[in-house]
Amino acid sequence: MFRGGSARFEHINFPREQMHRTAINLAPTGPRQSLSSAQLPAWSQEEMEFVTWLLALSGLDACCYRPETLQRRLPACLRRLRARSLQHAREVLVQDPGAVAAATSAILVGVTSFFRDPTVFEQLGQEVRRTVEERSQGAYAWSIGCSEGAELYSLGMQLAESGHLADSYLLGTDCRVDAIEQARAGNYEAALTRQVPPTFLSEYFERNGTCLRICQHLRQSIRWRVSSILNEFESGLWDVIFFRNTALYLSPEAVMALWPRLEAALRPGGMLVLGRAERPYGAQRLRAIGPCLYRRQAR
Repeated sequence: MFRGGSARFEHINFPREQMHRTAINLAPTGPRQSLSSAQLPAWSQEEMEFVTWLLALSGLDACCYRPETLQRRLPACLRRLRARSLQHAREVLVQDPGAVAAATSAILVGVTSFFRDPTVFEQLGQEVRRTVEERSQGAYAWSIGCSEGAELYSLGMQLAESGHLADSYLLGTDCRVDAIEQARAGNYEAALTRQVPPTFLSEYFERNGTCLRICQHLRQSIRWRVSSILNEFESGLWDVIFFRNTALYLSPEAVMALWPRLEAALRPGGMLVLGRAERPYGAQRLRAIGPCLYRRQAR
C-alpha cells in the first residue's frame, strides 16, 4: 500500500474516481429470498412481502437483516409515507419512486452523535495520532453505516488537531441516501454536539440558522458514498474501520461473513471500532485494547 521510505501520502487504491474497483459480494449467494413466517411468526404475509419488496427497491436483501428489527420499524415507515396501510404505502411508492429512500431510511434507522462514548474517542485519538506520527503519513479511515456522519467528522477533528487531516483519507458509507446527503451537507441540530469539546465547537462549526454546520474545510476533507456493506466492500488497507452498532441489525449469517473480511481490510496495527454490545466473533487477529476498540495483530 505504501512505498517504503517515502514520506509522501498517496491514494493508491481508495478513491473511486481514480481507480475502478470490483465489488466483493458479501450477501448470501443464490436467488434472492423473501422473509418467512418461520423467521418471525408474528409477521403477517403482507408485512413480510412489503419489507422484502421495499428493501429490494434499494438493492438490499431483507434476509440479511434481523426480522424483528425490520418489523419494529414498520409503523415508522408508514408514518414517514403518511400511509394508512401497507397497500397504501405500496401505492405511494409506485406513484412516487423518490419516496423509496425515505421509506428505506425509516426501516433501517441509524443513530450517531459526535464523540459518542468520549472515552472511546479519547483512546482512539491517541492511537491514531501515534500511528500517523510514527509513519509521518495520514490515516485511512472507513465508517461503515456512517448514518449522518458525526463520528467520522469527530475523527476528522482529531486528525486536524494533530495536523494530519490534509494527508488523510476518510470515507463514510451508508445504504441510506438521505443519511449520506445529510452527512455531506454537515448540518446538525445543536443537541447532537453536546459532547464536542468547546474548542472544537468554535474551530470546526459555524452557525447555520438554527443548526450548526461543519466548517467547509472539514466537509471537503471527507468523502461520502451511498453503499451497503452487504453488497460492496471498500478495497485497501485501513487504519480505522468504524462498524458501530451495525452488526446488531444484521442476521447472524450476514455478520459472520463480515468479521473475517473486516479483519483482513485492516492493516496490521489498524483498529476496528464496534458498539459496546458487539464482538468480532471468528476474527483470529483482532485483540481488544479498550472498550469498543480492537487492534489487528500482525499474526
